[in-house]
Amino acid sequence: MAHRPTAPRTVRVFGGGPDVLGRAGLLFSSVVAGGLTAYALCPRFGAGAPLSPAEALFAAAALVLYPAVAVCSLVLALPRALARREVVVGAAGVEAVESPKWWFQGRRALIPWDAIAEVRAETVRVRDRDGPARYSDRPVLDLYLRRGVSGLPRFARCANAGRLREGRDAPAALYTRIGGRGLLMELSVRRIGEAIAEERPDLFQVTEYPHWP
Repeated sequence: MAHRPTAPRTVRVFGGGPDVLGRAGLLFSSVVAGGLTAYALCPRFGAGAPLSPAEALFAAAALVLYPAVAVCSLVLALPRALARREVVVGAAGVEAVESPKWWFQGRRALIPWDAIAEVRAETVRVRDRDGPARYSDRPVLDLYLRRGVSGLPRFARCANAGRLREGRDAPAALYTRIGGRGLLMELSVRRIGEAIAEERPDLFQVTEYPHWP
């Protein structure tokens, strides 16, 4: 179907980064565990009683190893969590961008239109902190691909379409899903969907209407 190319549209993606709050919680838990371990072992140190090898290993893990691992995990994830994420929809295709931030080098990759078999606007149930319940229905975009695309950011990485949990038929073997939890992510998904529908209406399919106008 013929289509008239439009000017590229850039949509900011809010969300899709690593779970920094979860890593911060892990760090807090490890610090608390280390403090409790130190408190439990203080009487032994005060009495001059030596620690058994098992106690020494446990104390070292609680006081040093676990907090160090938690700190490293948080430090490595923080730049990616703060990095700007965008999707650019234009005549060449759909480009997913994760901008560089501090020691994170960033990632970007273009999914050309000839690699996309179909774009489906779906509504799926996700774990959601912003919703009134633990799970909420959120719109997502599934881009079904005729071939793999390397270098995609994590928020738009390729997966095997056979692993779709919704039980729907897949028009291609691979897909990338844009979307997830949060009201801001939902707004981003809707804007990306509008841009794709405007640029390539022949590829865009809406499978569920409750959350897609």
